[in-house]
Amino acid sequence: MKKITLDAKAKINLFLEVTGKRENGYHDIESIMMQIPLSDTVTLQKTKNTGVTEIASESTECARVSDFCALDPKENLCYKAAELFMSKLYRSREKETGIKITVKKRIPVKGGMAGGSADAAAVFKGLNLLFGEPFSTDELCDISSSLGADIPFCIRGGVTLCSGIGEIMTPIRTTVPLHGIVTLEKDEKLSTGAAYSKVDALTNREIKSADKIVSALEKGSAEDVARECFNIFGVACGYDDGGARILLENGALNATLSGAGPSVFGLFDNSEAIKKSKKALTLAGYPVFEF
Repeated sequence: MKKITLDAKAKINLFLEVTGKRENGYHDIESIMMQIPLSDTVTLQKTKNTGVTEIASESTECARVSDFCALDPKENLCYKAAELFMSKLYRSREKETGIKITVKKRIPVKGGMAGGSADAAAVFKGLNLLFGEPFSTDELCDISSSLGADIPFCIRGGVTLCSGIGEIMTPIRTTVPLHGIVTLEKDEKLSTGAAYSKVDALTNREIKSADKIVSALEKGSAEDVARECFNIFGVACGYDDGGARILLENGALNATLSGAGPSVFGLFDNSEAIKKSKKALTLAGYPVFEF
C-alpha cells in the first residue's frame, strides 16, 4: 500500500470542567468528548524522498484555510505527527520513507473542535496502516500524547470521559441519539492560555462533576443529556451569546460552548427545530454544521 485516505472527525465537548491546577502549570479537567460527522480528509502518500516532503491543503470557505496555510509546515501538527511516527518506526533517519500529506479542510481552524488534533490523529492512524500496523492503538495514543491532549481521544473516537490533563480516557457506552448543530460565535477566539487564566481567576465557584451527564448518556434521553451539558469556559470567557441564543430561541434543548470556543453546539430532539435553527443562523450570517 502506497497511499491511504482517512476521515479526521471533529469533536465537541458535551461537558468540560477544570478541576485543578498542577504545580507544573497544567490543568486537571473532566471532559466528555464526542466525535461528530464533520470531518477533514487526510491523504498520506509514500514518496521516494526522505521525511515529510509536502503538506498541501484545500478547503471550504468556513474552514479558514488561510490560517492553516499560514503555518510554517514544521509547526503543523500533521508534520509533527508524521515526524514523530517515523522517528519511532526507524532508528536511522536515512532509512525513512518520504511522506506527502494532503489535508482537505472542512473543520474550521481555531474553532474549538480539535481540527488540528483530528488531522494529526489521522496521520498517526494512516501511517500505522501504511506501514503494516507496527503499533497498537494504545501505543499510538501513548506516542501521540506528547503533541496534544486531544490527539489520543481523536485516535480512539466515540464518546469518552477524559480526566487528568486529558490523558485518562474512559469510554462511555451510550445509545442516546444526539443530533444538533455546531456554529461559531463571532467574537475573536481567546488563546488557550488566556482562556485558562480566566478560569483560574474565577472565585468562590462550585466545581461540577461529570457524574450526572455520564449517567444520562448511559441510560437517559437526549433531553437528560442536554440538561447536564456544561462548559466552564463559557462561564469564564464571556463570549457573545448570539449563536447560542439563536439556537435556544429556535428549539434547541440546550446550547453550550465547546472546548475553549468559539464553537457552540445545540442539541435537539426534533428535525423541525433543527431546520428552523439552520435557517435562522444562516440568515444571521453564522456558519452551520449539522450532526
